[in-house]
Amino acid sequence: MVGELIEYLPYTAIAQFRKEIGKYVDDKEVARLEQYVYVPINLNSASDGTLLSIPGITPQALYERSKSTVPTRTFRSSAQRSPGM
Repeated sequence: MVGELIEYLPYTAIAQFRKEIGKYVDDKEVARLEQYVYVPINLNSASDGTLLSIPGITPQALYERSKSTVPTRTFRSSAQRSPGM
């Protein structure tokens, strides 16, 4: 099983992890294994489905984010942020 986990690294989305590992184990085991998997997410370009895969993110939170009147800014590096951040 470890070989299968490593074979597909790095995972580009949690859906990819579920699909690939789901070939070898049932849905309950896939859900259990998810807690041990790191999937990098670019918050600036992630789809709603990807954002919803983050524990604690709800459809309401996505709606609030999309309707926010506060302008958002994409940072290329931590040096671009103000010192207080």
